Amino acid sequence: MINIGIIGTGFGGKIHLPGFKKIKGVKVLALAGKDLEKTKKLAREHRVPFAFKNWKELSKHPEIDAISIATPPY
Repeated sequence: MINIGIIGTGFGGKIHLPGFKKIKGVKVLALAGKDLEKTKKLAREHRVPFAFKNWKELSKHPEIDAISIATPPY
């Protein structure tokens, strides 16, 4: 099992999250977004165990194997 963390709840929540959930052997373990309440809500809706307020917290989680960065480039 590969545990994924997604940074970004806009495009990440609409595109990356559903896409990763369709891949056998992949689990979306955590989300990170600038609006923690929105991030927690999205995590609950999609049964994602962890929600963080920023990418630094997500990147420190010991079970994360890979991170998908779904944020604007600026």
